Amino acid sequence: ALAYCRANQLNRVVIDSTDPASPARLGIITAGKAYLDVRQALDELGIDDKLAAPINTTTRLFSMTFQVRSGVKAGDTIRVTAADLVASDGTTDAYPPNVSATMTVLAPASTNANLSRLTVSNATLSPDFAKNTTSYTASVPFSVDQLDISATPEDSKAKVAVGNNRLVAGGTTDVTVTVTAESGATKVYTIRVDREQDPDYKPSTDNRLATLQVEGFLLSPPFDAGVEEYVVYVPYEVIKLDVKALPGDEKASVVVNGGESLEIGSNNRIFTICTAEDGSQQTYIIGVVRAAAFSGLDELDKQPTQTPMPSPTATPQVMTPTPPAQPTGSPETTPTATPGTVQDNHQQGPATGLVVLVIILAILAVVELVLIINLTHKSRNSG
Repeated sequence: ALAYCRANQLNRVVIDSTDPASPARLGIITAGKAYLDVRQALDELGIDDKLAAPINTTTRLFSMTFQVRSGVKAGDTIRVTAADLVASDGTTDAYPPNVSATMTVLAPASTNANLSRLTVSNATLSPDFAKNTTSYTASVPFSVDQLDISATPEDSKAKVAVGNNRLVAGGTTDVTVTVTAESGATKVYTIRVDREQDPDYKPSTDNRLATLQVEGFLLSPPFDAGVEEYVVYVPYEVIKLDVKALPGDEKASVVVNGGESLEIGSNNRIFTICTAEDGSQQTYIIGVVRAAAFSGLDELDKQPTQTPMPSPTATPQVMTPTPPAQPTGSPETTPTATPGTVQDNHQQGPATGLVVLVIILAILAVVELVLIINLTHKSRNSG
């Protein structure tokens, strides 16, 4: 952009004059929207009609403020002269003639902002009025909706204004009487008025919360006006919680109990009590679980140990061979071995296993003996 300006000689003086008697003048002629655009541009540059032509016979160039010397009192006449004045707009200098003015010294403005009298025709003030007492009380029936106030300033040049004189039924209203002295100093008298409630008024029964929050933490479950119990989990380092709650009805009140000196574990309760205008209450309870002090990641890795279930064991059976059929002849008594069943239980100790082994060996011996007897008997029959 600078190179473009230099190449096209845009940044150069085209009108100049060093002769104060014939200063250079520049005029801009526009019409329509262009006129408005130019005026806006001049305003943004801080150039208005007075700055464009600051020195003329109708423009005030300056004002003078001064303080009279000591010894001058109210009613005295003084003469003030401004001499050797020079005015300049940066291009043109002007030399106004000496100026003189004669004036009478006025008395200082009064700072008295006291009342000399304050009465209320439809209420009784307490305490009785005194100009240095600024706070009063009054009680009125429901039929009175504003005070009839009469206030007189101690200084006739002071001004009095009554404010906030619309009384709230069933509530308290601070009515103000403001005295403004001639000097601008102010003094405020306040009347605190209690007005009775409308006899037909029915107080609100809304005792539910509009919001319930724990600063920095989340409620579980999320807040719902119909849910009364919640839980919040906090680390060991947190020993205090800040609970914020707003009632659903502006005439209800909220009190929070608890949230300080939290104990480790879950034995912490915060009670938020919402009291409706009619006095009915609803209590919201927040249980706070505070973690124990951190002792290392090993604690997180520990898992509960489970005892493995025993595997089922098959029951072995030892079968006794069936002896051969007896031959026809004189019957002889043949000992018969009774088949037995042996169960191996994995829960039995070494002694039980030995007993089982002895029983098996005994059965085998009986079987062998039966075979020998059978063979002997067969040999005798064949002889």
